[in-house]
Amino acid sequence: MPTQSPLRADSTRYQALREELDSSHAAETQPLKLPHELELQAMWFAGLFGREFRGSLGEVIKIQQFGEWNRAAGPDFRLAVVECNGEIRRGDIEIDCHVEDWEAHGHAANADFRNVILHVCFRTVTATTMIRTDLHRHVPQVHISEAELAQAPVSYTHLRAHETEAD
Repeated sequence: MPTQSPLRADSTRYQALREELDSSHAAETQPLKLPHELELQAMWFAGLFGREFRGSLGEVIKIQQFGEWNRAAGPDFRLAVVECNGEIRRGDIEIDCHVEDWEAHGHAANADFRNVILHVCFRTVTATTMIRTDLHRHVPQVHISEAELAQAPVSYTHLRAHETEAD
C-alpha cells in the first residue's frame, strides 16, 4: 500500500492551515451587522454610546439632553439639547444607519428636518459627507464606529424595557 510522502503530507497540512487562517481573517474583516434602526435609536436614547463625541469635522459635541423620542414622521428625537464647540443648541437629532441616508431619505430637502442640530450615523464612507438642511445650514455629524457599537452594553431585554418606558 503506497504511503504519502512526508513532503506531500506537510503540503496538505500547510494548505489546510492557510485556508483556515484565510477564512478566519475574512470573518474578522466583514462589517458588523447593524441592528435595526429602531434598536439603534433605543441604544442612542439610553446613552449606551456615551454623551461626549468628536464630530466628523473635529467638533467637540456633548449631549446635554437626548430629547423626546419621536415615533411619528420627522426627525427621530425632538427637543434635544446639544453643546457643539461650547455653543448650546436646541433642536432635533436624526439617527441613520448610513451617512448617505440623509440624502437618500430626502432629509436635506424636507422642511421637517430644518431644526436638526445633530446627525448620528453608523456606516460612513471614506470621504467626508456634508449634511445640510433645506436652508443649506450645516448639520454636525457623529459617526458611531463599529468598535463603539460592538462595545455598547446592550441586551434585548434592556431595549424592550426602554421602549416600554418611552411609550
